[in-house]
Amino acid sequence: MKTKNLYNLLIISVLAFGCRKTYSPPEITTDYNILVVEGFINAGGDSSFFKLSRTQKLGGITAAKFEQNAQISILSSTGAELSTSVNKGFGEYSIFSAMLSPTESYRLKIQTSDAKIYQSDLVIAKQTPAIDSVTWKIDNQKNGIQFFVSTHDATKNTRYYKWNYEETWEYKSYFESLYKFIKDTIIELRAPEEQIYHCWSTEKNSSINISTTERLAEDIINNEKILFVNKGSNRFNQRYSLLVKQYALTKEAYEYWQQLKQMTELGGSIFDVQPVQLLGNIKCISNPSEPVIGFISAATTSEKRIFINRDEVPSLVIPYPFQCDMVSVPKKKATMATYYISKRYIPIAPDVDGAYLAAPYECTDCKFFGGVTTKPSFW
Repeated sequence: MKTKNLYNLLIISVLAFGCRKTYSPPEITTDYNILVVEGFINAGGDSSFFKLSRTQKLGGITAAKFEQNAQISILSSTGAELSTSVNKGFGEYSIFSAMLSPTESYRLKIQTSDAKIYQSDLVIAKQTPAIDSVTWKIDNQKNGIQFFVSTHDATKNTRYYKWNYEETWEYKSYFESLYKFIKDTIIELRAPEEQIYHCWSTEKNSSINISTTERLAEDIINNEKILFVNKGSNRFNQRYSLLVKQYALTKEAYEYWQQLKQMTELGGSIFDVQPVQLLGNIKCISNPSEPVIGFISAATTSEKRIFINRDEVPSLVIPYPFQCDMVSVPKKKATMATYYISKRYIPIAPDVDGAYLAAPYECTDCKFFGGVTTKPSFW
């Protein structure tokens, strides 16, 4: 789900009521600049995270429009300010929320750089039950892995659930480079912290994963599908981890996410089904007529992490995507400059007569695929 396309779809859905009608270019190019609020109040957790951005001209191709330099705070039911935000850049903010109680009510307050004030409705914090299991199975027909989550609430007080997930995977470059080119004819050994052989990539989900037991006698979620990973990436070439986060929702929050999910599943045409108005629980106090997109909930969080090793899924291990051959680079200033600078080769190991075996950047530096060389703390 592309965030920008989602916002475009939201604007069309909010404005398009009544019968099917002809596409209107003027409406599509209007810049509504509506504030979009993402995140939830993590009651009792270490921190709460929020993202602020603005809708843009529909059909535009500009970069995401983040809301910078805002001040966000969590308020108690009496209006007391409990905690304020730390600006993390790119429209992202964190709020220390470990002191919050899962039995109290809270609201979010936002003050933007233009001094406008936004507030969410007062929301009751919900206690999220533990995740029973996160499981997976290989789907040979679809050529990938299907992941499932199971949970239950013996008190039958939850009924509405939402899940986010975060993937992390380890991978390696084709060759391990123990050396680095400095300049001229100087090549040195890499320090351990300079290794570029092992990398880890992390990706957070952008899909909407919700479910309800409202019509069931028991409050049990059994093997709910949350993620399918196709074969074709390097996710399973070494070791893979999936972290699932579970949140209890109110009925109102569930209905909001259900409407948003339906909108995003419409694809290219919003007229395939009757559009609905997306009603969140955030208002502009400074200008009550100004629309705001977002729904703030408060709940505790339940988490479960699983790992999958390469030998557990041999059918999903893919070949290295590049032809990786080594060349011998003699110790000559001009030749070394050609390979190590112009052609982006990296020295691997010593060869005869002072030369070094070298290979292309994409075969030796794992960061080429977007990962980082810092090992995660949970690995």
